[in-house]
This record gives sequence, structure tokens and C-alpha cells, in this order.
Amino acid sequence: MTNVTLAPHRNLHEVVADCVIWLCSPTDIHPTIENMPHSTQVFIQQIFNDEEFVGSQGQKVLLHRPVETAAKRWLIWGVGNLEENISLSFDHPSASHGTRKLFVDMFKHALSLKAATITLVLPWRTTYSAISHTTSLTMQSASKQRELGIALVRQLLRAFHFCCYQFKGYKSSPHLLSNVMPSLNIQVSSTDVAANLVLDKALNEASVEALNGDSALASDNTSDALLACVNYEAALANGMGLARDLSHMPANLCTPVYLADQATILADAYSKITTEIINQDTLEALGMNAYLAVNRASAFPASMPVIRYSGNGATQSNDAKNTKPVVLIGKGVTFDSGGTTLKRGGDMHHMIYDMAGAACVLGVIKAVAELGLNINIIGILATAENSIGGNAYRPGDIITTHSKQTVEVISTDAEGRMLMCDALSYSERFAPHSVIDIATLTGAAITALGHKCSCVMSNSRPLEQALIKAGEHAQDPIWPFPLWPEYQDAIASSHADMTNAGKNSPGMITAGCFLSRFAKRFPWAHMDVAGTAFKYGTANSATGRPIPLLVGYLQRLATAQKSS
Repeated sequence: MTNVTLAPHRNLHEVVADCVIWLCSPTDIHPTIENMPHSTQVFIQQIFNDEEFVGSQGQKVLLHRPVETAAKRWLIWGVGNLEENISLSFDHPSASHGTRKLFVDMFKHALSLKAATITLVLPWRTTYSAISHTTSLTMQSASKQRELGIALVRQLLRAFHFCCYQFKGYKSSPHLLSNVMPSLNIQVSSTDVAANLVLDKALNEASVEALNGDSALASDNTSDALLACVNYEAALANGMGLARDLSHMPANLCTPVYLADQATILADAYSKITTEIINQDTLEALGMNAYLAVNRASAFPASMPVIRYSGNGATQSNDAKNTKPVVLIGKGVTFDSGGTTLKRGGDMHHMIYDMAGAACVLGVIKAVAELGLNINIIGILATAENSIGGNAYRPGDIITTHSKQTVEVISTDAEGRMLMCDALSYSERFAPHSVIDIATLTGAAITALGHKCSCVMSNSRPLEQALIKAGEHAQDPIWPFPLWPEYQDAIASSHADMTNAGKNSPGMITAGCFLSRFAKRFPWAHMDVAGTAFKYGTANSATGRPIPLLVGYLQRLATAQKSS
């Protein structure tokens, strides 16, 4: 088991660990070396000269037992002008990939050394000490330094959790089963230590003095901010880990019944969560015929788990603006054969990931519960298994949905929207603040945006913009697509109110147009995550996206509701 700790930047040669990782910026080198014993200075400087190391981004030097140092090994990792990188990545997702990848590569390299203890040393002393001696320190500049420090820790935590995720799978090798996840240990109990971790003690003291003890920048608040950052990233990692584990499970194990069990387990684990499993008889009584059609040929009975997280009072029959729930609907097709409209055999094994939307909803609610956010959420898992059999629904069938609108089935492989449309109209009963559905809905989403960015379509401009902004800050970007009336023509039917698929039309937008007809009475956003929730690979393919975006959105909304 590897234990990774985060240490303030001081007396580097005295840090005790199997491996010390020094995140080294160009301006950091000489002042740090000057604090070392003379023999260590000579040794390090000679190595830097030989390797032409100047602290540029991605440069690395591995030293075994440097002279007069307490650690067994030093991994000196160049991070370049990290202050500017962190500033950019905090506000702009396209700039974050380089910084995040830098940290991911660093952790992968460090973990390959199989050290029992790793200490990260941050490259901030020189910069912050210089700032602390200026006499014109303002609240804005000091706040910016704290923001940069917190952003650095956040990036490190995000990269660490990303690198350390493992899905052991079902291999029987004892060696593989014995793998233990590395742990990250960050001590923030001491205000003094927390201040050193994020800023530099000198800057922190100077800030407090310059601001006459302003509470926004006092040491206690710095400690609170760091602790909140650590807790947030841990909760996010736990939620993403749950979603990724569920997504990686094979369809013979992760069935609709299993997903319902996971919803019940969440309710058992957290006092603010309750779960109701709506069974097949109730679904039939509700007239959710489109939902039921998808599961008709499955060996498993139809069900729809409904998860309630009550962080801010009642979630039903309450007109108070701040207690209206956000409804999250996740597509949970545990295996998608395409039904009668059969998929190609070469691609079909990827369809275990077609429940990633439901896994995302479970992960979001788990993360929110761990954070204790002051918000009400209702999660609906639209679960089914799209199978083949004598009872399967067919192209040409006309189905009356829960909303009483009729649908002519063109493709049974357009099953996700059939599930989601009934779940959308069902969610109206909760008088929602907003409804967001998350689905691996169309291959057209991958054609349009690849695997870098999710898609969003919405009937509410404020909701769409809030999700885009949340994605930027979470470095989990999403891009808007139009739902113009002209696109609705693609799903016109001669025999029913609409078809469930278009012809010679942009498939991702057509799917959004279909769903929009069931979301006219509340603010709604549809997120197509076919390209981002998983990658077409053989190992650790599920990403846990867009959980960072959604948790960030919910946290901002909870904060706004609390203050209003």
C-alpha cells in the first residue's frame, strides 16, 4: 500500500519518505538548493547541469539516495510556470488538459516506483515569500494567491484519484486480487500546516496583517478552504468510482435488478436518502408503455428505482422555490442488443456501458450525500435490458406513452429515448426546479464531438448556461446543440404523433427533439454522454463523466439557494 502525503515546501532535504516528489518550477530551483547542505547542493546542481534540467513542464530527474538527504529517492518533476497554468485551467477547460495530464503522468511514474511512502513537495515558497514582503498587498492579490494554491491542490487530488482507480474485474489470479489501492493522506488539522500547504506561512501572516484580520483570508479560513477542497475531491472520487465500477460490470452481473439493489444500498448508507423501487405492475398502471416496451423481451421484470436525497426539506408538495428538487434521470440499459433492429456483433460487447447514465446518477447522489449539500435531488434510474425474443417490440409498433402521446417505432435500437420519455413525463409530479437527463443515447454524439466533450440540449437558456459554466469549472466540458423547430420535422409520423427515430437527419439533435416533446412543463436539459461516459477500449474504459460537472452544478445551486 502506497501512502502519499502532501508537504509544505521547506527543508526539502529533511523530508523522510521512500520517495520525495519535488514539483519544481524554474524560479524555484536556486532558492531551494541554497537551503540544502553544501555537498547536496553540489550534487544536485551537477545532475541538473548534466540533464539540462531547468524545471520546464514535463522534465524529470530520478535520483537514488542523494547525499545528505533523508529520503531514499527523489523524483524531481518540472512543472514550468505552474502559477499561470493553474490560473488558466481554473477558468478554461481547454487549458486544463496539459496541467492535469502533467500531474497524471507524474503520479503514474511515481507509483511505478512501488514506494511505500511518497511525499509531494509543492513549488510555492519562492513566489509567495517574494509577494509577502511587498507593502502593497491587497485583498484581491492575496485572495488570488489562495485561489491558486487551492487550485493546485485540487488538480493534484483529481490527478491522484484518476491514476489510482482500479477495476479488478473477475480474474482469479491471487496476485491480481491482492492489489491494494494507494491512499492519499493530507493532514489539515493544524491551521499552521494547512496555511503552509496552500500558500506560504509568510504570505498568510502578511495577508492577515495587511487586511487587519479580514476573515476571508485569515489562517482558519485558509485551513477550512483546504479541508473543503480535500473533502470535495474525495467525495467526487467516491462517486465516480461507484459509477465506473458499475459501468465496467458485465451484463450478466449488473442487471436491472442489481441497479435497483444499488439504489437501495445508497438509502441504507445515508440517512438523507430514501429509495422506492417502482415495480412492473405499477409501471403498467401508470401507463408507462414506452418504458415497458424496451424491457419486454428481457428475462428480468421491469422496474424504475426512484432515489430521493433530502438535503433541504421535503421534496414533494412544496411550493417553496428553494426546496424544489432537481430531478436527474439516468439511462440504465444494462445491455443493449439493439433488439429486433440488431446491432453489429463486433461492437455489441461495448453495450454493457449503456447504463452509464444511471451509474452517473448513483455516483452523483453518493457524492452529494457525502458532501451533505443543502439541496433536494430526485434520481430516476430508467433501467431495462433491450433483448431479443418473441415478446420484443418491433419496428412499426405504435405505442401510447405515459404522457398519452403516441410513438411509431422506427428502430428498436432507439430504445433509450423510449425509456427516458416516460421517465421525463413521470418527473413532472415532483414540481421540479429542473430536470436533467443523462444518457449514452446516440453514436451521432461521438461523430459530432468525439470523446472530449459531452453534448447538451435544453429548453431553458439559464439552465443550459449554468451547466456549461459548471463544466468549465469542473474541467468536464459540455457543448450546446440547437433544438430549432425545423429539426422536429425529422420525427413526423403519418400514423402517430411522432416516430422514435429520424431519417437522413442529425441523429443526436433528432433524439433531443424527441425528448423535448415530453419536457414542456419544466426547465429541462438533455446530456448525451455517449462519447464521454466511456471510451471504446479494453480496460478501465468508463470515465465517471459527467459527475464532476453535475456535482459542481448542484453545489453552486445549493449555495445559491442557501444564500437566498
